[in-house]
Amino acid sequence: MNFDFDDIPLEITRKKIKNIYIRVLPPEGQVHVSAPLRMSDLAVRKFILSKLDWIRSHQNQMRTRPPRVVCTFSEGEERAVWGRLRRIRLFPVGGRRRIVLCGEYLDLHIPMSDSAAEREQLFEALLHRELEREIQRLLPLWCPVIGVPTPTFAIRHMRTRWGSCSPAVRRVRFSLQLAEKPVRFLEYVVVHELVHLLERSHNSRFRAYMDSFLPHWRAVQCELGTESA
Repeated sequence: MNFDFDDIPLEITRKKIKNIYIRVLPPEGQVHVSAPLRMSDLAVRKFILSKLDWIRSHQNQMRTRPPRVVCTFSEGEERAVWGRLRRIRLFPVGGRRRIVLCGEYLDLHIPMSDSAAEREQLFEALLHRELEREIQRLLPLWCPVIGVPTPTFAIRHMRTRWGSCSPAVRRVRFSLQLAEKPVRFLEYVVVHELVHLLERSHNSRFRAYMDSFLPHWRAVQCELGTESA
């Protein structure tokens, strides 16, 4: 269902969920609302009204953000790893392709005939390795604190979320793009998803757990631009 609310176009989807969620999506700040099947239209409208300032703030951030420059992975271009821009250096080779994170540089050892798509694939393999290493470091630190068994995890391209959790099978998923952000964002997502092993919903119990384990989580959530619930 689509309609305008105070001049803001909204897409509302009814789902078998307990709580209502709002997501503001890049690049233009599209607003998606997920609402419980049994929640009245009036209750949905009241919730959206209470979040108008939050919605507009995130839309303004997205619309004033400079457009992302398409990277072709040429000499001197930059890509972010763990929140820091790394300058690309090319090293022509005739054999095995590899990419190395070397301080402020991303060293690509590749045939010069490689396409931008092939170079992007190599970069994503680096992000995957970096993210996997950090997750394996953070899970053993946080699982005992939160009091949950260590879950299995997967790394995926995720269009609208930074992470997700399946409590029934104790499995969490992380967005590959987290490796481009500062590590504190990954830590927030790790804690967030582990807390879902204690509480599935984003209710007051969930928020109380987050306050206890990661008192500054709301500030990080705001920076990361995650959903409001």
